[in-house]
Amino acid sequence: MGQRVGYFRRLLPFLFALGLILFNAVPAYPLNGYFQSIPLVLIVIFYFAVFHPSALNDGMVFGLSIFADILVQSPFGLVIITYVLMFFVSHFLRSYLVNLNFFRLWGVFGFFTCSILSIQYVLFCLIQGQWMLFMPNMIGVIALILLYPFIIQMCAMIDAYVRKKA
Repeated sequence: MGQRVGYFRRLLPFLFALGLILFNAVPAYPLNGYFQSIPLVLIVIFYFAVFHPSALNDGMVFGLSIFADILVQSPFGLVIITYVLMFFVSHFLRSYLVNLNFFRLWGVFGFFTCSILSIQYVLFCLIQGQWMLFMPNMIGVIALILLYPFIIQMCAMIDAYVRKKA
């Protein structure tokens, strides 16, 4: 019984991210005829890449991104690029980011999110062959940045549970 609980603990960050992807698959709100969804899983990827990279490693992030890419039916590879880029950038800067206080880390996350989702927007427009409205994308980015403290608190509770000894 103890082994199953330990295995569940190790999979909990992955399952939480998977649940957020499924929640994200439902369009959140219509804006000018576009349904905007907020990629909340980027916060989970950022948190675990910085504070506990063994709990959500690069293989898991890649698997999550393939699942999300198929689920949201975007042009294949856009979600993969977004999730993997967020993971590797935050993991690469991990030694610097671990020492930041909450508000600076929130600002760094906001910068990473704006940059990565802008790259995703440009690639999406290039694939579609026309420029789409930028405001729905920016409102989604702003909403994601504003939801950061709530999701990061859940990630911290999951991380504490995963690290707790049985």
